[in-house]
Amino acid sequence: MENNTQNLSGALNNLIKAYEDLQKENIDLKVEIKGLKNDNAKLNDQLEKANSTSNKQSQDISSMVGKINSLLKSDSPAISTPTPEPLKSEPTPAPKTEIKIETNSDDESLVQRVETPENDTKSKIDLNKMESLLNGFGGNS
Repeated sequence: MENNTQNLSGALNNLIKAYEDLQKENIDLKVEIKGLKNDNAKLNDQLEKANSTSNKQSQDISSMVGKINSLLKSDSPAISTPTPEPLKSEPTPAPKTEIKIETNSDDESLVQRVETPENDTKSKIDLNKMESLLNGFGGNS
């Protein structure tokens, strides 16, 4: 009988030790699950921000193309997107510049005068206006 009591006591001690080990493991798993849930929430936030940024960039690009098309409508056909080939344009001849150097007889200094004829702006794109529009898109990011 004493032998049975010792066997039962040993078995009970083994059960208690196994239960304590399982409790520790359970606590560790709960901590790990909580960490994974936090990581998942952070990843979902980052994904939402990335999608939002992507959508905003797409809208900005579409708007930019629309504005460029509206600028070009009066001078040439509209640009369609996506463009499979790069746009081709005729090279614009450089304006002729005339430089005159004159001497002033009173103080013997040289006076330099640069004359540039006015460009024909009716058939050309207003590059300053286009640059202003494009710069406006850069500040939206």
